[in-house]
Amino acid sequence: MASKQVQEKGELFKLDGKPSFGEAFPQAMQHVLAMLVGNITPPMLIAGACGLSDAD
Repeated sequence: MASKQVQEKGELFKLDGKPSFGEAFPQAMQHVLAMLVGNITPPMLIAGACGLSDAD
């Protein structure tokens, strides 16, 4: 039984492995959040450097 658990966890690291939804979903959400932060931060920094108000 322990070898089956190790084998299932190894699917995540295989080249052609297919992780379960429970393993893949948190990683997908991490990528979505990283994308949002990367797209929102530069305009905020530029607006702050230009002295724009919050409404602008």
